Amino acid sequence: MRTARIVAGFRIRALAFSPDLAHLVGVGDGGQIRVWSTRSWTLEQSMASGASNLLWVAFHPRAEALITGAEDGSILRWNLNSRSPSKVLSA
Repeated sequence: MRTARIVAGFRIRALAFSPDLAHLVGVGDGGQIRVWSTRSWTLEQSMASGASNLLWVAFHPRAEALITGAEDGSILRWNLNSRSPSKVLSA
């Protein structure tokens, strides 16, 4: 799998745009999550899951939450207001 670096020290494994295209989220190694504004391309949020490497990400249809999947099989639903997982599932 090829990965890219947008920010020094952050290896991106997956990207997703919000439904309104106002944000781009990247997930990667060490459970890191970054959210950028597509209007200014500035980093708006940075979170860490504590899980192993994150492999995929998707926005909730109303852009109020993220769903991430990790290498260890865990699936997390993230509340973007509180910046914390609101639900954790494991394989």
